[in-house]
Order: sequence, then C-alpha cells, then structure tokens
Amino acid sequence: MHVLFRLHEPMLFRGPMEFSPFIRGPKTVARSLTLPTPSTIAGALATLCLDVQKSRHLQVAGWEEEVVEVLSLDGTLRGPYLIVEGDGEEIYVQLTDYLVKLGELVRTLRSLDQDLRSALIAKKKKLKGLLEENYVNFYQPILSERVGIRLEGEYKRVMERGGLYTVKMVDYSKLLSSKGEIVVDRTVDNISVAVDVYGRSKISDLERRDYIVRFGGEGRLSHLIIKDGEPMMSKVNELLSDFERGEAYLYLITYSLYESSKEYAKIHEVCRGGYIASAIWERLKETLGKISSSIELRYVIGECGIFGAGYSVSVEARKPMYAALTPGTIIKVEGTKEDLFNLYRKGVSEVGSKIGYGTAIPIPMSRF
Repeated sequence: MHVLFRLHEPMLFRGPMEFSPFIRGPKTVARSLTLPTPSTIAGALATLCLDVQKSRHLQVAGWEEEVVEVLSLDGTLRGPYLIVEGDGEEIYVQLTDYLVKLGELVRTLRSLDQDLRSALIAKKKKLKGLLEENYVNFYQPILSERVGIRLEGEYKRVMERGGLYTVKMVDYSKLLSSKGEIVVDRTVDNISVAVDVYGRSKISDLERRDYIVRFGGEGRLSHLIIKDGEPMMSKVNELLSDFERGEAYLYLITYSLYESSKEYAKIHEVCRGGYIASAIWERLKETLGKISSSIELRYVIGECGIFGAGYSVSVEARKPMYAALTPGTIIKVEGTKEDLFNLYRKGVSEVGSKIGYGTAIPIPMSRF
C-alpha cells in the first residue's frame, strides 16, 4: 500500500539546521527543503497512529527503533517522492535541490551509448549538465515567503525582542524550470507527497478514510490518504521485467546516512567522475554486502555531506549527525534481479533504512 499527503497550501519542510532567533539572529530565515525527509514522513505517520489508535509511546534505545516500534513496522517505508495528477500520474523524484520526472531520468540513463562515468569524463560535464543535454528537465517549486513573530510563555505573548523570523515555503502548484520559467501550473489539490509501505504495520490497521494531519513546520495541514498498491514498486517491477543479471544504476531519491567520524571531513576522489568520502565508500560497500554477498559496487557519482536526522520530541534533543549521500547520487552496481529488488526494498542507508533513508531506484543499464 502507499500513503498520500495531499497538499492544499505552501509547506515548510525543515532541514537539519537550527531555526531560532537566539542562534541565527533577530530575523531568522528558514528555507524549506524541496521534499520532506523520511524522518518528517515517519514522524507524521507515527503521530497519527498514536492519536487514532491510542497507542502507547514506547521508550527504546535509538531514534529509528523508536519510530519503528510506534508503527509496529515489520517491513519498510520507501520514499518520499512527489505525485502530480493530471491526465495520468507523473512521478517526480529529487536531484539535489531540484525535481525531475522519473520517466525522463530513466529514459536518458538507459539511452546513453556509453557508461555514465565515461560519458561525464568525455564531455567534461557534471551529472546535471549531462542530463539537461539529454532533455531531462529540472524543476523547483516556487517559494512562498511569510513573516512570523515568535510567541512565548503559557499565554503565547509576543516576544519583546528577537522574535521576527521569515520562512520560505515550497508551493508545488507551480513548478519552475531551471531556466526560470513557470512550466507547470496545477491546482495544489492534485499534488501529493507519497511514500510506499511494505509489510505489516499499524498503518495497515487504520480505517481507509481521509485524515487531516499536521505536516512539516509552521502548523501546515495535509489530507492523509491510505491507498492500496505501491506506485514506485510498480515502476521498479517494470524496469526489472526483462532483467536477470548485469550492471545497473541505483538512483538515490532520499538521503542515505552513514555513521559519522572525523574522516568524513576530508573528501577526496575515489572514482573518476564523482566525489565521495573514502569512509562512506567503505560503509556503503559493507551495507550492500549485508543485503547480498553477490552485489558488486562499481562506483558512486554524487555528493556527500553532513546531515542531521532531525529532532526527537520524546527526549527533547537533536538526533545524531551522520555522513550522507544526497538525493540524486547514482551508484553503479552489478547483481541479479533479486539483488536489485532487495536493494530497493531494504535501502542502501546504514542508518534509517526502515523508514525511507537510502531509497534507491534500480535502473538496468543498456548493453552498449
């Protein structure tokens, strides 16, 4: 099954950075992420289950285990991604701060007449430039800017000083091309953030009706709808229908997290055409090996950085910081059809895979 968060207004999806006038100055500016993180999705679902089913909030060791325990999740969440409804359903996935149509991305990667890394080197281009050259369009939601005033105390009084802040929310009703033109004009009611749900969970036991939930920051509201079927898995089945064994690209649509150490501050080249911290390379290789010993890691093209998993309300503290591969990273592997299915279902993130981190779409390579 899958869950849709149907959007009716501009949204604020917070990132890992602090958002407080006392830390960033009297006029703080917070800019929404392009899509919510898996933590935001899982948190909204866990809150709904606690509220509707009167579930008990359990105390467990780690932040991921806490959410999994609340949801009674014996499978995984995959996503999020964006669905735009029109004549049909169009799936958009993230590439750094942009959105791209999954269909265009798959078509381009499978139509290359040489290996992706070789194409980047030959053309002396970065991934975004190569994809644009091959007619992949890049979109960004427009930003809706609001000014707020921080309230304090039991009676929510306006702060005397340092209370002003600005938020820049994403509005998916209009998507801008990378050239700055408004190229999509949809009613926001036809746009949803989606996540696929695999295995049994308390989400499965919820009544099939619309729920109104708080989603993201600033008290924004969304209609939550539970439906049968998995749109992204249908695409994966289609991609792997004629595949038995060979090389494939794993396209990362969410952040992929790895235990942090001081080594991540030093980023150097480990493969021609892409940059990645060497310690992440080893962590990624270990993670893939745990899923299947027959998977061979060839190279990674993308970016890495430091990412925080969010804020834990239960313990009133920030979750740990991790080294992360960003959405839009491409991982080349070799394996079987079963290997690629397992990589999609289980994810390639060392931490947080069960709630959506490390969601990677397998795209078999064309034979040159």
